[in-house]
Amino acid sequence: MKNVYLITLLLLMLISCKKTTEAADSVTETSGEVTEMSIDEMKAAVTSEYGKVVENEADIETDQSAINQVRLIQNGGDGCGSRPGCGKYEYLKNISTDKRIRATVKTTWMYNNEQRSETKVYETDPGQEISLGCTAWCSSMGGRQDFRRSIVGATYLN
Repeated sequence: MKNVYLITLLLLMLISCKKTTEAADSVTETSGEVTEMSIDEMKAAVTSEYGKVVENEADIETDQSAINQVRLIQNGGDGCGSRPGCGKYEYLKNISTDKRIRATVKTTWMYNNEQRSETKVYETDPGQEISLGCTAWCSSMGGRQDFRRSIVGATYLN
């Protein structure tokens, strides 16, 4: 019975985050049973496939003027997770009207009382919004995983 709930939860999550194609690979079927998703597989299903992962945070470029020209914004409605009110879609927006900006965004979350993080670089055109994924993921059985994002660097590209 637990597997039925897991499958239903996964399908609702995939549909709500519009990641059906990518996340279908994150579930393994063996002899008719679905294995549980790891936190990394779940994170991949609700975070953005865009951006390049930063391997060395010492390489992050910082220009305060460019940082002031990018924002993290969330949509006004629900849309993430399987429960209403769980999470919102989050976007990186370049508010400049004439400059391209390379912004670095750090995402943090907790797993088994251990802080985890991932830092990615995104190149944005003037006025562009890039989807970063969901602010939270919730299971229908009461579990919740929050994703916190912050802009940790930015620089102008032109």
